[in-house]
Amino acid sequence: MKNLNKIVATTLMAGTILGVPSACADNEATASLAPAQSVEVSSTESDVIVPFTTNPVIMNETISNTKYQNSFNIPPGYGYAKVSIKNTGSNPITFTVNQASPSGTQKMYYTILDYGKPYNYFSEAAWSTGFFYITISSGQNMSGTVGVRIGTNLDELKKHKIFFDILETFRHPFYKK
Repeated sequence: MKNLNKIVATTLMAGTILGVPSACADNEATASLAPAQSVEVSSTESDVIVPFTTNPVIMNETISNTKYQNSFNIPPGYGYAKVSIKNTGSNPITFTVNQASPSGTQKMYYTILDYGKPYNYFSEAAWSTGFFYITISSGQNMSGTVGVRIGTNLDELKKHKIFFDILETFRHPFYKK
């Protein structure tokens, strides 16, 4: 009889511990272990809190010579991209972002004429998952910096400061390492 009581008690405890999270979970919501930059409260019946995340995939890389090329991956759950470019040279630079290969479907194309000012460019619609290739070129030697950040939400990407403004904080003479 004691063994039967132990089995029943153990079963009830396991059911309570394992059953509570699944009883409280919304069948339509999924949890994310990724760190959230901000949250938005839904006004639907279930009032689910949805985390929005952004992650840098290319950080402050130097562009030089006449061509720069790199790739980045957009994993499931993400879909928006932000390209930050600062042209510090004296010549215009052009950049493209293509899907799947350097000559794949073109997603962005811009020419930057202004020198010394950082610019942000955004994917206005969600892109599919997979690899994307950024190519930056100039007819003559170019100089500058590039960064790419991906996100789960376009508005969240637009909240982030330009990479270069943040980096200037660390270069400031009053900043001590």
